[in-house]
Amino acid sequence: PAQVFATAEEKYKTAAAAFEGVERRAGSSAVALRARYYAALSRVELGQHAEAEKALSELQARGAGLEPELARYALADLHRRKGEVDKAVEAYRGLATNPASTVPRDFALRKAAQVLEDAKRFAEARAAYRQLAEEFNVGSYETLLTLPMRAVYWSDWGDPQRILRTLRRFDRRPAWLPAYARALAQGAEWASADCD
Repeated sequence: PAQVFATAEEKYKTAAAAFEGVERRAGSSAVALRARYYAALSRVELGQHAEAEKALSELQARGAGLEPELARYALADLHRRKGEVDKAVEAYRGLATNPASTVPRDFALRKAAQVLEDAKRFAEARAAYRQLAEEFNVGSYETLLTLPMRAVYWSDWGDPQRILRTLRRFDRRPAWLPAYARALAQGAEWASADCD
């Protein structure tokens, strides 16, 4: 039977200790590297950022391979969580410009743009989204943010109003909201009055 934990903290403390035990026993094998990675992720969830950053930095320094690449991505995300916007953006852009990276370039560029948007650095976020739109030939950068999808039945959101309801639940106000409000005011076919 699966172990049940009273709190998330208890779960991640147990996980960190277990993964560190695997790392000690497995020496320098691939299993040890993966265990070290998961122990670092557990430390991130515990708010033990210094310990997590040290372990992820050491993994990243190993060069090429799956675990170093996972560590690069986890470090970028750790910087984002800590509010280190410039470090996070630099790390995501580093993933995007590394030809050996296993992280898709468009994904890394989009993460960098999202970090800028979350930090309310809207001019930089728009420029990042614009670069992404131009590089991946998607037309207007605003279409990266909201896509009218009424006839797409597999989508969880389907239309801009459902996206907005989801964002409201998380108290998010994305940089593209003014453009959507303008389209709404101008009577865009895909917009409706559900944008308050």
